[in-house]
Amino acid sequence: MMAFHGLRQGIDKATRQNACLDHFMVKCKYDCHTFVFDAFTDHSPILIHINKPINKKPTQPFTKSFIDYECIRSELKKIDWDFLYSCKDVNEATANVSQNIQTIISKNTTVVTISKKLKPLKPWITIGMMKSIRIRDKLFKKTKKQPNDINLLQEYSNYRQICNKIIKHSKKEYYANELKKTAGNNKETWKVIKELCNLTKSKEPPLELLKIKDLPVESLNEVNTYFTSIGSELAGLTMRIMKTSESALVTGATDNFTPLNCMYLAPTDTYEIERIIVQLDSNSAAGGDKISARILKLNCDTLLEPIAFLCNLSFSTGVFPTLFKSAVVCPIFKSGERDKPTNYRPIALLSILSKIIEKLVNRRLINYANNSGLISINQYGFRSGISTEDAVLKLTSMITDYVDQGESCVGVFLDLQKAFDTVSIPILLRRLENLGIRGTVLSWFEDYLTNRQQCVRLGSYLSESAKCTYGVPQGSTLGPSLFLLYINSLCNLSIPGADLVMFADDTVVLFHGKTWPEVRVLTEKGLCRVTTWLEDNLLTINALKTKYLCFSKTKANEPDISFEIKIHTFPCNRNCVRDCSCTVLARVPTVKYLGVILDDKLNWSSHISSLSGRARKLIHVFRNLRLAADQKLLISTYKALCQSILTYCICTWGCAAKTYLLEVERAQRAILKVALGLPYRYSTDCLYKDANVLPIRKLFIYQVLRRFHSKVVPSEPLMLRRVPRFYIPSVKSAIGQRHFNYIAPKLYNMVLLEDNQLVNFKNFNFKNFIINWLRQFDYESTEDLFYIQV
Repeated sequence: MMAFHGLRQGIDKATRQNACLDHFMVKCKYDCHTFVFDAFTDHSPILIHINKPINKKPTQPFTKSFIDYECIRSELKKIDWDFLYSCKDVNEATANVSQNIQTIISKNTTVVTISKKLKPLKPWITIGMMKSIRIRDKLFKKTKKQPNDINLLQEYSNYRQICNKIIKHSKKEYYANELKKTAGNNKETWKVIKELCNLTKSKEPPLELLKIKDLPVESLNEVNTYFTSIGSELAGLTMRIMKTSESALVTGATDNFTPLNCMYLAPTDTYEIERIIVQLDSNSAAGGDKISARILKLNCDTLLEPIAFLCNLSFSTGVFPTLFKSAVVCPIFKSGERDKPTNYRPIALLSILSKIIEKLVNRRLINYANNSGLISINQYGFRSGISTEDAVLKLTSMITDYVDQGESCVGVFLDLQKAFDTVSIPILLRRLENLGIRGTVLSWFEDYLTNRQQCVRLGSYLSESAKCTYGVPQGSTLGPSLFLLYINSLCNLSIPGADLVMFADDTVVLFHGKTWPEVRVLTEKGLCRVTTWLEDNLLTINALKTKYLCFSKTKANEPDISFEIKIHTFPCNRNCVRDCSCTVLARVPTVKYLGVILDDKLNWSSHISSLSGRARKLIHVFRNLRLAADQKLLISTYKALCQSILTYCICTWGCAAKTYLLEVERAQRAILKVALGLPYRYSTDCLYKDANVLPIRKLFIYQVLRRFHSKVVPSEPLMLRRVPRFYIPSVKSAIGQRHFNYIAPKLYNMVLLEDNQLVNFKNFNFKNFIINWLRQFDYESTEDLFYIQV
C-alpha cells in the first residue's frame, strides 16, 4: 500500500525496546537521512533531515525614478524638426523622432536606489508614535518571556490600548484633512479613498516564472517561446489533422457580402492628433521606447506637427514603422499554478506613438465598417454604443420567447482556445480584401501585422525577442477591431433552427425545436457547421470547456438523463457521421456568461447568491471609509462601488421572484448600515430615505424604464391628442411575465397614465420624474406593480 502511494519507510531501527513503533513515511525527491537517539524515555527520539536547497526569492531593489519634466520640455522646444519633413522613408523618420525624444528623456531621468530603512513610513505616524510603538513591542516580548506576571500583562494591555487609540485617531484626522483638501477634485478624492480603504494593493509579480529554468533570463525565454508559438502550434495541429495547408485555406476565405466602396486612409491633422493625445491615460505604462503619455501631454504643442507628419507619411506609403512592431509583454496571472506559462495572459506594452497611429487607423476602419454595414448585428463586442448588457438581454429574450412558446431550447456556450493568438494573418488579409480594404490601405495592414516581435519583461529581467507569426497584438487598439472582421462571417452563418449571440470570441449558439430529440439533431448538425467554419479559419474549439444548458419552464419539462450532445470535429463534421467517438459536451445547470450566471430555469437564484457575496465583500471598505468621510462622500462611494455592481445587467435578473431577491436586498442594507454607522435593526424605510438611494426592486424598475425610454421610445416628440400606448406582448408563462420585453412596456404605460407630459418630453427630466414616481410606493405596493393590468 505504501509503495502504491509512493511512500517509503524512513526508520529501520527499534524505537521502543526491540520494536519499531515510531515511523517516518517519506515521499520526497531530495536525499533524506533519519536518526534514532539513545532512549532516555520509553520511546526513543527520532529525527529526519531533508537535504533540500534553500531557494531564496530574488529580491528586487527599491528604486525610484525622478524625471525633470521642465528640462525635457525646454530641450524639446530647441529641436528644429525641419530635417524631418524632407524624409520620405517612414522608418527613418520614426527612428529620428523616437531617438531625439528618448535621448532627452534619458538625459533628464535619475534612478535612485533607496534603502529599506529609508522607506517612508505611514504619513500619519509621527516620531513620537514610533517610540510608543517600540515600547509597546518591547512590553509584548516581556509578556512572552514572563507569561505568569499579571502586573506586566496589565501594564502591556493598558499601554497597547492607549497606543492603538492614538494611532487610529491620528489616521482618522489625516484622511479627514486629505479629503477636505481634495474636495471638488474627483480624481484626487478617489486616490485618497483607495489609499484609505486599501484598494490600491498592487498584485505580486509572478516571480515563480523566473524559476522554470536555472537562470531567470532562460526562464523568461521559455515563457516568451510559449506566448509566440501557441498560435502556430494550434493552427499547425488543425492543418495536420485536416491534411491541408494555410495557402489552401486562404483561397476559400471568402465572404458572401462584398461592399461596393473601398476604404481610404484620409490624412490627419494636428487637431485630430491633439484630441487623441488629450484622451490618453497619463498613468498607462510606457512601451520599450520609454516615452510616456504624460510626456506627450506636457509637450503636445511641440510634438504635434512631427507626429502628424509621421502618421500621414505612414498612410501615404502604406508602411507601418518597424520600430513600433516590437512589444514588451507583461504576463498577467489568471488562475491555477503560478509556475505554468499557460496560466498567464500576455499583455503587450506598445509605444505611445504607435497607439496614436493605431487610434487614427481604427477610427477610420470602424467608420468604414459601420457605413458599409460590415459588422453583423449578432456581434456585440468592441462596438460603440453596444454593451455586454445588450448581449445578455438579447440572449435571454430569445430564450424566454422559445420557452414561453413551449419549445425545447438548448444553449451551447462555445469556448475558443487562444482565439486572439491563433488568428491566421494571411486569412485575415484575404478577408479584409474581400471587405473592400485594398491597395495602399491593405498594404498598410499587411505591414502592420507581419514581422512583429515581442519579449517578456519581469522586474529587471528581459527575455530575448521572438517573432510572432499568428494572432493580432493583444493590448493594441487595432487588435479587437481586426478580430471582429476576422470572425464576422461566423456571426452571419446560416444555421437551421439556431441563433447566434457573440461578444468578441464569447459565442452562444441557441437551438430550438418542438421536442428534445428534434433539438438534439438540430444542435449536432448546427455545431458541425460551426466547427467546420472554425477549422477552415484555424480557430480551435476547446470541447472540454464548451458547456450547454437545457432551458425549460419546470423540472418536468427537462430532457431525461440519456439526453446528450456530441460536438463533431474533422472529419465527422463534414461527412455527417453520428456513431463516432467525438467529444460529448458537458451539460451543466448554470453557466457564467459575460459576468452573469444563467441557470436552466432563468430564476436567477445562482446569480443573486453570487452577487450578494460580491457586495458583502465591500463592507470592510465602508467600515474604513466612514471614519474620515462625510455622508455625502459615503453615498457617492456606495453608488460607484456597490450600486454599480448591483445594477449590472439588472434589466435581465432584477425580475426574479422576491424570495430570491431578499438575499441581495439584505446585502445592500448591510452595506448601507455599515456606511452610515446605523444599528443592525434600524428601520428599512428610514434607511433608504436617509441614504437617498433606491432598493433593488426599484432600481430594477428605474433601469428598465430608462432603457425602454432611450432605446424604444422615439426621440422626436409625439404630437398627439391622446396618450399613446406601447404594445405589450402576449405571454403564456411566468418566465415570460418576468422578462424585460413584457415588463418594460407595461411599466412604461403606467408612467404615461401618471403624467401626460411624457408624450412631449422635450426638455423633460425623465430620470428625476421616475425616481420621484417610485418613491411614492412602499415595498408591497412596488411588488404589486407587476400584477396590475394596464
